[in-house]
Order: sequence, then structure tokens, then C-alpha cells
Amino acid sequence: MAKPVADSRSNRAAVQATNDDASASKLSCVKKGYMKDDYVHLFVKKQLRRAPIINRGYFARWAALRKMLNQFLDCEPNADGNGNIRKQILSLGAGFDTMFFQLQDEGKAPHLYVELDFIEVTSKKAALIETYSQLRDKVGETASISSEKGEVHSDHYKLLPVDLRNIENLNDIIAQANLDPSLPTFIIAECVLIYLDPDSSRAIVGWASRTFSTSIFFLYEQVVDTIKLNLVFFYRLDPSLHPFNLSSNAILSQGTVDTLLMYCNDLLAYYVAY
Repeated sequence: MAKPVADSRSNRAAVQATNDDASASKLSCVKKGYMKDDYVHLFVKKQLRRAPIINRGYFARWAALRKMLNQFLDCEPNADGNGNIRKQILSLGAGFDTMFFQLQDEGKAPHLYVELDFIEVTSKKAALIETYSQLRDKVGETASISSEKGEVHSDHYKLLPVDLRNIENLNDIIAQANLDPSLPTFIIAECVLIYLDPDSSRAIVGWASRTFSTSIFFLYEQVVDTIKLNLVFFYRLDPSLHPFNLSSNAILSQGTVDTLLMYCNDLLAYYVAY
């Protein structure tokens, strides 16, 4: 049975509210010197001070993603006839993430960077990109920006609205974004699938596996466990969410060739410390 419209809207609003919370947490990490991000403050209305365990968790998440992204972008360049590297990054439920702008500063931005989220989120992000020259300059002078549609279109960056639960719409969005399924693609889903029912989560992972022949799926989610950090995150989120149960890899095995599972502490010890 379909959920009532009011319940659906309420759930979407709750999910979108966590986007603001995540941006504030990232800014807290930046202020404490855990990481460098020259853009996140543009997306935060009110600066908050987070507890050390929250800062540490966000740092582990950021550092692991950056390390894997750098490995993806640096290895075996896939160049076109002009020697330009042709790799893609697809961020599902991107929120106010600033990774594209950071990679631009570092000279590591891929051939194409695509971000997807609810229109309520992409509209706000498009408006902020249009408002701040620091952001607008990075997407390019010829970029088409529409806060009303929640869209940004430039040669190397796309911001598009979509409800990830509507799998049938994803292929249309991919075509609209000019993503090439044959190119190496790094897919990011940070704290996204937890807000979806298990069937939708399986459908998204399966779709990504079928669509992109050469891809890496970076998935960062809360899981059913007794680790203190996970419990802290759970208490901060809606109890009706769908955390992963690691007794079953049904979601992670949807067409994937290799799967690596790591806890937050493992990320700090392995990906960050070395």
C-alpha cells in the first residue's frame, strides 16, 4: 500500500533536514582542523560545535572517500584523442556536498561530475551556486543555472533533481546528464540508502551495477551493530530508518563483483592512518 501523501512529504522534509545537519557537522570538522574545505561555510546558515566523536566520524568518512577518489582519479587515465582524462563521478543524494569544488581547486576534477538529489535540495544548491562567485566560477562562465528547476548544466558539472526511489527515471536523468555508461565511473552514496526501504536500496545498487560496466560504488551507511559511533548516529536520526543488517549482504551483492566492508574504526586505522 502506498504511503499517504502527507507522510511522504514529511519523510522527505526530514531527510532533507539532515542535509543541513551534515553540512554543519562538516564545518565543525573544518573549524577544528580535521580537514580542509574552503566552500562548506557557504552552505551553512548557523555554525554548530559538534562533540569530538561526531567530528571524528565525519573525518573518517571524508578521509576514506578522498583517498579512494584520489586512487580512482590517479590510476590508469582514460584519455580521449586530445589527451583529456575521461572519468566520471556520480553522487547520489549529494546534498550540499562540496567535493566538486575541492577537486577543481586541486586540478583533479573528472571529465564529468554529476550530483542528484530531491528538487528541494538541488533548488537551494543551484541558488547558492548562482549567488556566490566562488561557486559560480568553478562550474564555468557558460553554465546554465536554474534554482526554480533545481538544475545546473555546464560542460563538466551537472546538478539535477530526482527521487532515487523512482528507478525508471534514473536512465532518463543519466541521459540528460550526458553520462557515458562505458567510462570508468565512481558512484557515491553517503548516508542515502538508509532512508530508503530495502527493496529500493537493492534496486539502486542493481541499477548502478547494470548501467555502468566499469564502476566503483562507494557506500557509507549506518549499520545494525553495537559500535558506539553507530549508536550515536542512530539516536540523532529518525528511528523509522532502515539501517543495514550485516547478517545479510543482499543489498551489497546486487551484481557487484567485489565487496569490501569496513567499520568506521577500520577506516581510521587503515585508510586514514596509512
